[in-house]
Amino acid sequence: MTCEPCTRAQANPLTGWFNLLCLDCCCRLIESTRPSVEQRELAFEAIARMPGAPSRRQIVARLAEQRTGEGMAAKSTPQGLKTPISGNNPMQPR
Repeated sequence: MTCEPCTRAQANPLTGWFNLLCLDCCCRLIESTRPSVEQRELAFEAIARMPGAPSRRQIVARLAEQRTGEGMAAKSTPQGLKTPISGNNPMQPR
């Protein structure tokens, strides 16, 4: 994160300020649309209209990196244990 909106987002994640030329800002924008697929697609369209903006492929790749790099490939259970995202219910007895 190097642009001003990214710097402000560190202090206030709900800032709503995005630089569409910044890959990290575009990722934050796409993440902010969850869970609405319609809003996500509209955000991708807005990004695509900006000359010099990152491509959809770049954004999706960065989001995938962030998820695996930050340990988001596993969910935290209420007990603080890590379980893989596989559809298994961590609260069910084994």
